[in-house]
Amino acid sequence: MQLRPYQQSGVTAIRNSYKTYRAPLYVLPTGGGKTFTFSYIALHAMQKGNTVWIMAHRAELIDQIHKSLNQMGCDHGIVCAGYMPDHSKSVQVCSVQSVVNRLDKVKSPDLIITDECHHSTSSTYIKIYNHFPDSKLLGVTATPQRLDGKGLGLVYDKMILGVSVRELMDMGFLCKTKYYAPPLRYTLDDVKQTAGDYNKKQLEEVVDKRQIIGDAVKHYKKLANNTQAIAFCVSVAHCQHVLEQFEQSGVSCQIIHGKLKKQERKQLVKDFTDCKFKILIACEIISEGFDIPKVQTAILLRPTASLSMHLQQIGRVLRPFEGKEYAIVIDHAGNCIKHGLAEEEREWSLEHKRKKKRSKNVEVVTQVKQCPKCYIVHEPSTHCPNCGHEYPIKERSLDEVEGDLQEIDPELLKRQRKREQGQAKTLEDLVNLARARNYKNPTAWAGHIFRARQRKRG
Repeated sequence: MQLRPYQQSGVTAIRNSYKTYRAPLYVLPTGGGKTFTFSYIALHAMQKGNTVWIMAHRAELIDQIHKSLNQMGCDHGIVCAGYMPDHSKSVQVCSVQSVVNRLDKVKSPDLIITDECHHSTSSTYIKIYNHFPDSKLLGVTATPQRLDGKGLGLVYDKMILGVSVRELMDMGFLCKTKYYAPPLRYTLDDVKQTAGDYNKKQLEEVVDKRQIIGDAVKHYKKLANNTQAIAFCVSVAHCQHVLEQFEQSGVSCQIIHGKLKKQERKQLVKDFTDCKFKILIACEIISEGFDIPKVQTAILLRPTASLSMHLQQIGRVLRPFEGKEYAIVIDHAGNCIKHGLAEEEREWSLEHKRKKKRSKNVEVVTQVKQCPKCYIVHEPSTHCPNCGHEYPIKERSLDEVEGDLQEIDPELLKRQRKREQGQAKTLEDLVNLARARNYKNPTAWAGHIFRARQRKRG
């Protein structure tokens, strides 16, 4: 098994970073092969006589790493509930919960690799890192950002950026995507935030209504053509309501959530992969730690303030397979408008994100028009630029378009966002725009744009 060229470049950059740094963080999008890349690093570190721990926080991640190391021929042990430990192996795949309770009983590893390392600033991980101050660290994630605003620079001292989602799409390693989204007919102004994201109970009361989130079944049948799909929901009760709607329409589906036993979740994923049912309805479990390649459609029914969760959810459907021409995202939650598309370029940072006082949620609504014939979204016009449909003069009423979805054209959205940036004349305007877009460092971004304008004006 060979590394792809961009993976090899990442491995080289990581190795070189240890000449100066203790703890690099490697960023690679979902579907880019993070597990394979750090498994390769672990194998070669072992071959040089080093001991390696690979830490993860979920059983599904442990299983993925175990499978990857086996495929690579890397002999290893597993420190996790449900596995027989073998401490003689130089490479150990470790559940962080299992390791933290036995720190005084194990020898210091030469290298600690942390999967989904955006969790690394939690007290459990910090306790492990501090206990082994001489161990080198490597963090790996697709989304180096936390809801609590803690900068990952608390743990890592060098960020290494891999290729972007757009580059992976252009290379054929991820699928191009069609996005459909509803107009924002509801408000989250009265939904409080808990631990940085929307309060689940209040959020459920707002979105668990057909007239607000749109008819998920109707649009799945219209836009997704009976493909394998994952639906992301707020709660188990929300999942159940969505399941009932699909089953009443004759679409087979099952619910998966974190309270199910590991073996139950594993069997559900296997049955879904084997196409024994069409829709896997998920609550807080599929966003990270699951590798399901034969899925084409994501149905977003859970609004989130988390850019990381948004990208992780979309990332579940971007993997290519034979016969899959493109991925489909049906966004009933407005997340694509709030956070942008998966292939949008983003600026990541290890710095701490200062919290700002929040009185109301900021919703960013794109000024676009929806064609009722082909569902493409475009800038305001008298006719659809895609199919030529002519709009009547008195064309819209809220009752007629309630719940209809819009396809998001990435280029049109890009131009819209650029136009918004042009309309922000002052430094304060730019800072407010950056905050509305949920940028990590609004002040730094605004300052960069403002200074560039001044230089251009001479």
